[in-house]
Amino acid sequence: MSLLDQTSLEHVRLRGASVEATVARLRLSSLLASAALQPPGMPPSAVLVVRNMEDPLPGRIARELNPAAVSSGEWERAAQDRLGALYARAARPAWGPVPSSAEAVLFADYSEMLACLAMDLQSSAGHSWWWQSVRRRFSLRLGSWVRIWEEHPEYVPSALEHLAARNQAVAVLERIPLVQAWRLLRMVARAFGLPDTTVPESPTAVVHPAVASPSRSPERHSCAASSAAGDSRHEEPKEAQVRESPRGAAPGHPLRPPWEPYVPREASPETLGIERRALLGVALLLRRSPQVAFTTGFPVQFQTWLAAEERATREAPSEPRSTAAAPDVSPLDSTAKAGTAPPLGRGSVTPGGSLPSSGSVTSQGDRKVSRDQRERSEPRVAAEAGHTGAVQRREEWEAGRVTQAGGVLYLIHLLRQAELLRRFETGLGGWELLELVVRCLLGPAFWKIAADPVWAALAELDEREPEVPAGTGFQAQMEYAAPESWLRDLPDCRPLVRFRARGVELWRPEGFLILDSPAGGVPAGSSVVPLSAGQRRGLRTAAAVWPVCFPLAPELRRFLHFVLPYARWRLRTVLRGASLEEVCLRRGKLILSSSHVDLVMGMRQISVPVRMAGLDANPGWVPELGRVVTFHFVEEGWSGE
Repeated sequence: MSLLDQTSLEHVRLRGASVEATVARLRLSSLLASAALQPPGMPPSAVLVVRNMEDPLPGRIARELNPAAVSSGEWERAAQDRLGALYARAARPAWGPVPSSAEAVLFADYSEMLACLAMDLQSSAGHSWWWQSVRRRFSLRLGSWVRIWEEHPEYVPSALEHLAARNQAVAVLERIPLVQAWRLLRMVARAFGLPDTTVPESPTAVVHPAVASPSRSPERHSCAASSAAGDSRHEEPKEAQVRESPRGAAPGHPLRPPWEPYVPREASPETLGIERRALLGVALLLRRSPQVAFTTGFPVQFQTWLAAEERATREAPSEPRSTAAAPDVSPLDSTAKAGTAPPLGRGSVTPGGSLPSSGSVTSQGDRKVSRDQRERSEPRVAAEAGHTGAVQRREEWEAGRVTQAGGVLYLIHLLRQAELLRRFETGLGGWELLELVVRCLLGPAFWKIAADPVWAALAELDEREPEVPAGTGFQAQMEYAAPESWLRDLPDCRPLVRFRARGVELWRPEGFLILDSPAGGVPAGSSVVPLSAGQRRGLRTAAAVWPVCFPLAPELRRFLHFVLPYARWRLRTVLRGASLEEVCLRRGKLILSSSHVDLVMGMRQISVPVRMAGLDANPGWVPELGRVVTFHFVEEGWSGE
C-alpha cells in the first residue's frame, strides 16, 4: 500500500441513498474518486490530513447515485473551499507540538511526513489521531515505521536530513534492528541508481575492492576513433589500493568513512554500529552532495571502509557490536518530547571548493559550509517563531513563487539524455550544472530573465546562497570523451580533427565535440579529416561559451566548451526551429520542498514545439537531483499560478 495516493478517505457517511448498502458504497467510491478535491493554492507535494469534514452542500454532490454519476462542479468548488480553509489553519507537526483538538495537520512533503512518523510512532505523539489511520492502513504496530520507509526509499535521505537537523537521526536509528537498517540502505542505493555492487547483501559479504574491482569495457569515443584514447574517469584510484589512517588516528584505526567531510563524524557516530552508521552516512551524503556518491571511486571507498570496519570488529572481541533487535515501543530521549525540539529544517554541507576525485577525500578546510550548517551551529533562538532568514526562505519556497522562466526546468531532460549528470565526474551538483548550461545556452537572451526567481530557486536547491556563483565546486578532468548515447543513430563517418595548444579535439560533422584530449596526437587506429579554416569558423558559434553575469575558470570553460556544442545541436534537432528563449519563457508557480520540485502552469503555457520535443514531460524522480520534479498544467485562473 502506498502513501502517495492523491486523495484517500477513511470513513464516509451516506444518508438518504435509495439503493442497497453495498451498491451505494461502490457507487459513492466511484463518485468521490472522480471529484477534484485539491484545495486552491495547496502545493501538489504537500500532505494534508483532515480529521473530519461535513458535506459543504448536502444533497448536491450529484443528481442521482447511479453508475455514471459524476460530482457537480458547484459541489467540487464548495469542497475545495472547505478544504482550503482547513489547509490554511492546519497544524505542522514538524514545527512543534500539535494539540489533539487540531482539525487538520500538514506536511510539506512525503519526506517530512516520514521523518515525523519515525519520531512520533516511538513517543507519546504516536497515539495522535492523524497517525492512527496510517497504522490501520498498514496494520502497523507502534514503532514499525521502517516498513513505510521501505515503501519509498527515495525519500529516506531527505527524511534523515530532517531528523539530523533536530539531532534526532541517531536516536531514531538506534531503535531499529541492524539487519533492517542494512536492508533499508540497499533499498536507498537502488532507488538512487548506485551500482548493485556498491552495497553488498550483508556487511560481511564484501570482497576487498583491490580484488573485486569491476572490469570496465572500453567506450566508443567517436564514429571512427578507437577507444584507445582512454578516459581519465576509468583510471583506478590509488586510494583504492592503499589508504592511510586519518590524521591523528592511532595505528589500526578504521579508515575515514567515505561520506566525510560532507557528513561530519559526530553526525554518524561509531556507537550506531556499522549497518546503521552506513545507512545514515550514505543517506546524508546522497542528500547533501549526491555527485560524490555517483563517482566511480565511491563504491571502492565504501567497500574499503566496510572491510576495515568488519576487520576491526573481529579483532576487538572485548567490544562487540550490539546486534540485539530494538523493541517496537521505546520512547525517545527527553529532547524528542513535545515542545523541546526545534522545528524540522534542512541542514547540509555542500562542497563549494574542489571536490574530491575518485577515491580521495578532501579536508575540512577544502570545503564550503552551507548556510544551514552555519545556522545549526548558532543558537536557534528564533526557531519557535519560525521566521529566521533560512526558515523564511524555506516557507516562501514551500508556498511557491511566480516565475516567468519556468521552462528552464525543461532542460533537465537534456542533462539526462546527454548523461551530463553522471557521465562526467566534475564535482558539479546537478542543479548548478543545469544553471551553468542554461545560462550559456541563452547567451545575451539571459538578460531578459536575469532577475527571475528561477535562479534563486536553483541556488536554493543547490544549497548555496544566491550570490554564490555556480561552478565553484568544479573539478577538471584530463580528458573529455562523448558517451555512446551522443553517437546513437548517427551514421558512421570520419571525425574531424583540430589540433590545439592544449591537445587534440575530434568533432562530428554535425557540429559537436566527441573528444578533447591533452594527448598531442590522434588516437591510434583513428581515421580523421583535418578541420579546414572555414569549418573552424563555422564551429565557432557552436562552441562559444558566454559566461553570463560571472566569470568562468579556464578549466570550467573548457568543460563547457566540450558539452555546449552537443547541447545546441540536440536542442536544434528536437525543437525544429523554435528558440531556446521560447522554451524557457514559461510563466508558472515554482514550489520547492525537501523532496519535490513542482512547477504549476496554466494551459496557455503549453508550447507545441516543446510538447513535440517531449521537454514538458514529467521528469519524475531524478536521483541525481534528489527530487521528484513534476510539471502541472491547470485551468487558467487557478490561484496557485
